[in-house]
Amino acid sequence: MKLILLPGMDGTGILFTPLIHHLDGLDTKVIPLPNDGPQDYSTLSTHVASIIGDEECIIIAESFSGGIVETLLRSGEANIKHVIFFASFLSCPSFFLLKIAIYLPLQTLLNIPLITPFFMRLFCLGHNASADSINLLKKAISLVPAATLKARMRQASAYKASSLVFHTPATYIHPKHDLLVSDRSLEFVSRFNTIELIETDGPHFIIQSQPKKCSNLIKRTS
Repeated sequence: MKLILLPGMDGTGILFTPLIHHLDGLDTKVIPLPNDGPQDYSTLSTHVASIIGDEECIIIAESFSGGIVETLLRSGEANIKHVIFFASFLSCPSFFLLKIAIYLPLQTLLNIPLITPFFMRLFCLGHNASADSINLLKKAISLVPAATLKARMRQASAYKASSLVFHTPATYIHPKHDLLVSDRSLEFVSRFNTIELIETDGPHFIIQSQPKKCSNLIKRTS
């Protein structure tokens, strides 16, 4: 069965590189998000569905992509057999934080010596993050136009998921030290009647900071 990887806010898919190295033997496909055009969940889910087609799949939804999957499930556009949510959400995770981020000069902030690595470790990758991990995150963000990132932030801050309950089996993985997205266990339990909740040590970018651990969690389901 195809394993579909949907990226977080950057949308590039390159942040899955460390994970893919540990997913040997699995039929995986990364679907990057388009940098141009509307960035609302409806448009993005249609884009993803057009690539998946009718093939049965398991979806890995990282952070921002939770709303894409929720929209796919509502529309029935994809043949999804299981969803694994990593540090994700189905409705706005932090309204004020997103509103502040929308007005920040993101590209400038990427290139401040010492300060940029400090904040990336604090909020994103964890205190023990390597220089390679930081550089990969910087590269991913630099590849996306600032206007596109801010459009996705506006979508996440305004999004209100439906109250539908889904029968598709799901797994929600919450990193205990996530400073960007709070624990959404109650939200996921209320929306999926078959769901496994997993809390694990790690920061928001748990896939990038602990790819081997995350690959083992994925293989359990796949």
